[in-house]
Amino acid sequence: MHLQRAKPGFDPEGVLTVKVDLPPLHYGFGTAAPAAFYDTLIERLRALPGVEQVGAVNGLPLDGARWTVPVKDPMRPVPEGTEPWQASVRIVTPGALEALRVKVLQGRGISAADQGAGGRAVLVNAAAARRFWPGEEPLGRTLDTSMDWGSGAMGGRVVGVVDDMALEGLGAPSLPEVYVPYVQARTTSMVVLLRTKGAPLDLAPAARAEIRALDASLAPGSVRTLVSVVDRTVAPLRFYLLLAGAFAALAMVLSAVGLYGVVAYAVLQRTHELGIRMALGARQAQVLGLVLGRYLGLTACGLLIGLGLAVATSRGLTHLLSGVRPTDPLTYVAVAAVLLAVAVLAVLLPARRAARVSPAVALRAD
Repeated sequence: MHLQRAKPGFDPEGVLTVKVDLPPLHYGFGTAAPAAFYDTLIERLRALPGVEQVGAVNGLPLDGARWTVPVKDPMRPVPEGTEPWQASVRIVTPGALEALRVKVLQGRGISAADQGAGGRAVLVNAAAARRFWPGEEPLGRTLDTSMDWGSGAMGGRVVGVVDDMALEGLGAPSLPEVYVPYVQARTTSMVVLLRTKGAPLDLAPAARAEIRALDASLAPGSVRTLVSVVDRTVAPLRFYLLLAGAFAALAMVLSAVGLYGVVAYAVLQRTHELGIRMALGARQAQVLGLVLGRYLGLTACGLLIGLGLAVATSRGLTHLLSGVRPTDPLTYVAVAAVLLAVAVLAVLLPARRAARVSPAVALRAD
């Protein structure tokens, strides 16, 4: 199903992820101390050879770490009786989305200026822009959340719209998401992202050393590549697709064998008829054309019915497909071509044998 073609909305290649948990009692949850610890760490990691970009995020995409909370635009009250807006909130530092290579569709990304007291800037993804301000300009709008970790409710002026990232799996529908600068949250648990020029894991020892050099009491958490995160997420889907593909291949073989047997037997049953036609002066080419026309026509009718049923039932498999449409024309054409080729062989081989039999022998056949 071409999982490698799926587009998660970010580029996992060349990214090393390092989980860093600060002791809350030492650094103070909700205070400015964690922000100065992470800013310093990011600067040190950025200076490592081979590092292109560094940032931190509270949860990786496709890793299940996210919060979905009510959000609102103060200038646009939700009508009474209408379902309140909901969005996933992700906390980021400057450089995080750049390390992920998330495309900015409008406006700009989070910058160091947004870390100041008067920043109050947020980003939204394309799904949020479509959901909250359909057909309108999202830049300059205000979006507030219900989350408050000691520095006021998270939210602010929308300064940019970014591409949708996969949150619940490749191929899953895009959900509204808000990106909040780290200074608004000051959480003590973040994942540092390092985009590298070489193999990401080669940088792991140096990254661990920098963390320990900054604070000997810190023990880096899981260190892994972002590619491994994506692979782990799609592993169950890949297994089911491989299993479905194996059953589909088996079904294809059984269909081809069954089709060959039925058509070949039907042609052999007409040996007596073909002998009579040859005795009456029919040429071999005419006999072959007659038989081919009849059974290929029946095969074509069966294929049309089967393709119609396949298109109707494939809609239920949409959630399992990634990188290919449920009505992929190439797949249907390939299957139809194989079955037609089998039907041609099933007709030609016994028909040619029957056409080569002398009319006298064919007339004596039962």
